[in-house]
Amino acid sequence: MSKRRAGSSDDITAATLVSSSSTKEITGVRIIGDGTSAIDSFARALNDSEFSDVTFKVAHKEYHAHRCILASRSDVFRSMLFTSGMKETREHEIVIDDVDPDNFYTILLWAYTGIAKLAAREVLGVLKLASCYDFPDLVEHCRELALGFIDAPNVLSLLNAAIELGEEDIAHKSLKFM
Repeated sequence: MSKRRAGSSDDITAATLVSSSSTKEITGVRIIGDGTSAIDSFARALNDSEFSDVTFKVAHKEYHAHRCILASRSDVFRSMLFTSGMKETREHEIVIDDVDPDNFYTILLWAYTGIAKLAAREVLGVLKLASCYDFPDLVEHCRELALGFIDAPNVLSLLNAAIELGEEDIAHKSLKFM
């Protein structure tokens, strides 16, 4: 039996369904639903301890999650939770140091739903974590948001964070705004 990896060409993906749904019919097959009920279910599953198999302790907060969901969305989580042989592959509680707990929760929520709600003060912190945990789509969204958040009240904090993260485009546009 060959091992199939998520995202292989023979998988039906959400992108395939969305692009296919505009035609309404593909060789006698109709696409139904928009995925919102599944997204809602996954959002409810996050931080529900009943069926979770891993707990992240981040500062003073705990987040209950599911290894398979995280591994399906991120190669970093896949390695950390399943294949690396690191202690995290065996532990049920994982301590994450030096990370803002709300930003980490945003990463988890993105993994579960593909949705994030971000303010100017947190966008570059989430960008850093999205890069660290290999969520390139979230990285790009954060970059776009950060550029949109450049205004008088936010420019200095965005500039400092952009310099610290090596985000040259955001730093350059922040300087230009000043």
